[in-house]
Amino acid sequence: MKKNGILAAGGLALFVFVLAKVGWLPQMRAIWTGLPAILALSSLRLLMQTSSWATALCAEGVEASALSLMGIRLSAQGAGYISVFGPVLSEPMKIRLLGNSDSVAVATLADTGVYWFASGLFGVFGCLAASLLLSHTKGGSIALAILESVSSEGMVCPFSTRER
Repeated sequence: MKKNGILAAGGLALFVFVLAKVGWLPQMRAIWTGLPAILALSSLRLLMQTSSWATALCAEGVEASALSLMGIRLSAQGAGYISVFGPVLSEPMKIRLLGNSDSVAVATLADTGVYWFASGLFGVFGCLAASLLLSHTKGGSIALAILESVSSEGMVCPFSTRER
């Protein structure tokens, strides 16, 4: 606990140092208008990713609390962000922090793979939708509607076993 307090104090000191370098008042106004939205969206993303990871772990028979999974995710991603190795460092770190077993590795790598695959699909569909939206034609609007319906149906549950 003492180590966490020291790290938090160091982070706060670094934040104050950066603010002093760039100017206090104008930067604080800019930060406080967007900071609540950024924190809310980041928290929502963390909750969604953690619940997805918990579901993958549960499917492999591994039980872990949501709080510990959030801590593991934040620490591993933080190490990946400050390192040049990125996911090459953070993914094995998640596995090691949770417990080095085959079921943990399978669930963690499956969760990460699904996340990046879905992100890629949304990126492609977003680029296509933007280009169609910018075309300003009736055919472009119809194609956009078709593309949206196909992508939303595919993204609801792509691995569902229910009959369609």
